[in-house]
Amino acid sequence: MRKIFLFFVFLPFISSAQSSMQKNEVLVQYSTITSDWVEIYQQDGVIFFVKKIDCGLPSDVNSQELLLFKLENTSDNMFVIDWDIQRWLSNPGSNEQKTIESSINVFLSAGETIEGVCDVESDYFALLTILSKFINQANGFELTQFTLSNIKFSVHEK
Repeated sequence: MRKIFLFFVFLPFISSAQSSMQKNEVLVQYSTITSDWVEIYQQDGVIFFVKKIDCGLPSDVNSQELLLFKLENTSDNMFVIDWDIQRWLSNPGSNEQKTIESSINVFLSAGETIEGVCDVESDYFALLTILSKFINQANGFELTQFTLSNIKFSVHEK
């Protein structure tokens, strides 16, 4: 009887922990991404967007399609934002698949917008871009989906 009582006492805590974990994770299918900004996540007045773009000349053998992220802070707070990203890649020429994981950390001022660009010299290139595929290569890995998880916002005091 005591075990049943404890189960019902802790059930609301377990349910709320699971729902908050689910809210801090977003799965995005490559097929849903366009060349226009698409909102994929929002928290505390910060909106995450993604779009795909061809980076390079069509004649360049290493021409790449990248996914660019944009973060728009519509709040009056400054944030340090951390998240993990897991990418799923597949090779259309075979049945081979792999995943890549990394962690991202950015500072975002009140009212600021930051975005990834094709320029490798940009401050945000490594943080806000993902290689989705090489355009002029028939075989090779291509992005199929990605997950942003463990998204944490810390208010940064002036």
